[in-house]
Formats: sequence, C-alpha cells, structure tokens
Amino acid sequence: MVEVARRVEGQAVLRGEVTPDPALAHLFGSWPGLEIVTAPGRFDADVGVRRATFTPGSRLDLDGAVRALRFLGFEAHGRAALSARIEGRWPGTARLGTTLRLDGWQLGRPEARPLLFGDGLLLEARTGLPRVDRRPEGAELEVDLGSARLPDLTFLDEMIPATAGLRVVGGSARLGGRLRFGVKRGEGPEFEGDGTLNLRADDVALRVGEDRWTGDLTADLHLSDPAFEPVSFALDGSRFVLNDLVVIDHDAGEKETVGRDWWGELSLPAGRIDFSQPAAARGRFTARLADSRPLVALYEMQRDLPAWVTRLLTVRGLSLGGDFDWRPGRLRLNDAVLSLARGEVRGNLYLGRETRRGRLLVSLGSLAAGVELTPEGRRLHLRQARAWWAEEATSP
Repeated sequence: MVEVARRVEGQAVLRGEVTPDPALAHLFGSWPGLEIVTAPGRFDADVGVRRATFTPGSRLDLDGAVRALRFLGFEAHGRAALSARIEGRWPGTARLGTTLRLDGWQLGRPEARPLLFGDGLLLEARTGLPRVDRRPEGAELEVDLGSARLPDLTFLDEMIPATAGLRVVGGSARLGGRLRFGVKRGEGPEFEGDGTLNLRADDVALRVGEDRWTGDLTADLHLSDPAFEPVSFALDGSRFVLNDLVVIDHDAGEKETVGRDWWGELSLPAGRIDFSQPAAARGRFTARLADSRPLVALYEMQRDLPAWVTRLLTVRGLSLGGDFDWRPGRLRLNDAVLSLARGEVRGNLYLGRETRRGRLLVSLGSLAAGVELTPEGRRLHLRQARAWWAEEATSP
C-alpha cells in the first residue's frame, strides 16, 4: 500500500463525512501527551500530490469532527473546526500548517469539573513538506488560549494549607497565554518550548479569621524547558503582584485597617512546576512588600513580644527571599530571610492541612528573639535566642 501511495500523482476534490483519526495523526505528528478525541464529521478537501508529496494549495477543512482535546494533563471540549493548508513553493519552501480552533470551550482535568471557559482556543502545528507515505517530521506546535475566564477562584482554596490561616472565598479572573513547542535536532525525541500565561483577577476575596481581605491579583507565568513524562515546566522569571489590598477588621467594628495603598510582589528567579496529580512546585522566591501590616496581622506576630520586636516588625518597604516547596494543602519555606530597615527575620516554616510548625529568629543588632510555632501553639525564646536558632536552624 505504501508503494502504491508513492506512485500516485494528481489532484482530487473530496467531500463527505469521516472519522479523521489517521488524518489528525498525520497533521499534528507525534507529540507525547497530545490526544485528539474524534467523532464523525463533515470534511471538504482539495488535495494535490506530486512525487509522493502534497503540493501547495492542498487543503483540508473539518467541521464537528473533534470531541475533545487532551494535552499537558488537561482536557478541553467545545465547538471544533480544523483547517490544514500546504503553503509556500514546491518543493523547497512548502510547509504544512494546521489549525484546530475551539469556541465555547471549557477546560479542566479529565473527569473533573471544568474550571476555565473561553473562546478562540487554537492548537496550531507547522511541519515541513509532508509526504503521503509517512508522518511529517520536525513538527512545531503552538497553543493559544484565546479569550479565557476563571469565573470562580474558590478552587484555589484547596491549594492553600488550612493552617495558613486564610481562605479564598471569592473572585474571578481573565486568563490568556501562548505556548510554543519544537523538536530539538539530534538523536532521540528531545523537546524545547516556552511561553507565558497571564492572569488578571479583580477583587480577590480572602477570609482571615473573621476579617475580610480583598485585592487585585496579577500573575505572569513564564514557562520554559518542558518535560512530558510527567508534564512539567521551569518557572524562572514568573511574577505575581497583589495590589489595592483592603483589610476589614471584624474586631475593630468593620474598620478598614489596611488601605488601598498596600501592594506586594513575588518573583521566582528559579522554580519548576509539575502538573501531575497532585501538582507540585518548588524553587527560589523573592518578594517585596509595601509594609508588614498584613503579615503581622495574619500570624499575630506582635502578640507577647518585647516592644523592640513590635517596633521592628511594623515597618515599610520589606524584602523577603527563600526556598519553597509546595503541594496542594502543603507549603514549606526554608532559609527564608526577611530584611527590615534595622534588622532581619530568619525563618523555616511548614504549613500543612492540620499542622503548622516553624522557627523564626528576629534580630536587631545585639538583640534577638526566637519564635517557635508548634502544633500546640507558640513558644517564645527570649534568652539565648541565637543559640536556640543555631541548634536546629534547618528544622521547621
């Protein structure tokens, strides 16, 4: 059959109904983790063949033949339309371009409720001049989310350790982004790729005890160095910004204790996210905060501490850095350093679903105070705090 295909030349116009599994495998090439679930659909094709290759001007249009798109551990459903074209000059610069578009789509984990909704999701493939007797090689793949929205951010609450002391209780977001993948030249299927995901969320609502926090969140994720088994990306250069934070203090009679002048910025100079289930992320972070009020309020850091510690912790212009290791419901911070105008706070912290443990050392010149967080409560180390810290500085 292959030998017959190599000898076929000519032009054909075809229309009808087809289940396009072989055609899609030919158009998109072999990508790990990419699955296009098909159904019978209408097709319209104008195909030219010369010397066992498809000629420029050849085209294929499919309507309604795709039921689902699975990639990177997620699944999308929507109204599907596919278009494939041979462009350029035969044979030297001719290339195959294929675009699968989903409108009215919804996306989530397979067999889980969808979280993301939108229009104009594009899966685009580019290959060299295709042959009739084998799949194209060297495919380039791009994914564009188009216009997407997260109508309910409360699913993020499952990601945050219960012992962190805060819950996500409301908010929505807009999401966009584009990812590009290619095949490296050389032996074996090595892949490269990069891209960005951009999230904009207005009025994210948090509950901290009985207090209400609201703010605007911006996230710019830079994804690179992809792996597919399991699916993971480097996060180097990603950035998160929280602006216009408002804290409504329940105990102060619903008084606004942090105004809209507050902001915080978190950057990841190095990191990696794993999209397997459960997901995970780890790396190095740096942060800048307008002032310390939200952190102090969240962990009641001033309670029962000496006056010099209270004054030291109530400052403007903070910078923080350390290592992080996250899984849903669990966060570990190691070697964290909070730089203050007149001192610093060093810490290791573990936040789990049921347990919170940590060690903090607050220093100002020759003065030092230790704070130990245990499942039973908080312990202060006001004498020989530095010696206490040195004993088990790496243990949260």
